[in-house]
Amino acid sequence: MRREWLIKLRKSKGLTQEQVASAAFIDRAFFSQVETGKRNPGFDVAANIANVLDFDPMIFFQEHLKEIPSSLSLPNDNIHHNLQSISNGEILYLYKEIGKYIQNLHTFVETGIDQGTYVFIFDTNKNNTEVLKRISAQNRLKYIYTINKDEINNTPPHKLYDNIINKLYDLNTAKTIRVWINKETTGRTDWFDKLDSLYKLMQKKIDGKNFLFSCSYEASHISADRYINMMRVYSLLMTDNEIVVSPLYKQGNHKFILPSLFIE
Repeated sequence: MRREWLIKLRKSKGLTQEQVASAAFIDRAFFSQVETGKRNPGFDVAANIANVLDFDPMIFFQEHLKEIPSSLSLPNDNIHHNLQSISNGEILYLYKEIGKYIQNLHTFVETGIDQGTYVFIFDTNKNNTEVLKRISAQNRLKYIYTINKDEINNTPPHKLYDNIINKLYDLNTAKTIRVWINKETTGRTDWFDKLDSLYKLMQKKIDGKNFLFSCSYEASHISADRYINMMRVYSLLMTDNEIVVSPLYKQGNHKFILPSLFIE
């Protein structure tokens, strides 16, 4: 479908396709196809075009909607404020800068601990180490369990489960569980299968608790079509600078704890 709104916006600013494409670091022919609706930009490109023309890039991913079908609401888009108040849901995080990624992971952990939450982090050893260095007090470390991809690939799920339970001895008292996964670091294709097996072992510990799940991807690796599919199974969307409600999410779009399994 031809994006008349995009064409009018570009012309209202007195810009040519070539000028917008150059400023957005894309080819003019590609931008022309975006305007005519023949191509959909990925999240990274959408953000670049939006920066040039000064509009919300989310328009690209909800322009076909007549209304936003969501019963969720957030007081504002501030990441720290919202992570302080959210105790349940699924966050899709598309990041561009590793520095902000680490900062937001740290915020996810610290705001969770403030709620008495236990936090599981599935990431590279480098990222895990960097986050642990930033934890504000030594006694807060008991609420955190970091797992690197090699540990998942090389350790049977029941053994990893025993390790987690031994460390998080107060897991039964936690009202909320938080899980953070960096999907870019998963390695072998059976990684999520092992993680699902681990979850099933932990189900008795987790059932009845609030559960906040965050899965992160590098933004440049996600196409528009894939992002739209993701928006249907994640209730919240996060970038390096904000967190908002997904306009496509509906309750019941997934049945268990790893929503990204439905879009691989």
